Amino acid sequence: METFGILIVDPARGACCSLPYPAAAVWDLLSRGHSTSKITTMMQYIGGFPDAGTAESYVADCLLTWANAGWLRRFEEGEVGV
Repeated sequence: METFGILIVDPARGACCSLPYPAAAVWDLLSRGHSTSKITTMMQYIGGFPDAGTAESYVADCLLTWANAGWLRRFEEGEVGV
């Protein structure tokens, strides 16, 4: 679990993004293949969120922000991504 923050890099776009904790923890869990529901449950405890709803909102906000910035994209069924 990443608690100090991480730097994500996209050489193809020449872009980088620094993620502080707890966003870095969300990215770390996502990159390890955990489902968003599992990440939400884990973040409630490791992120110190007061309740499940707050953790769920935080995770959803992270994912939306990253998707809008081009760091994430949803793959269609059968599509292979790198």
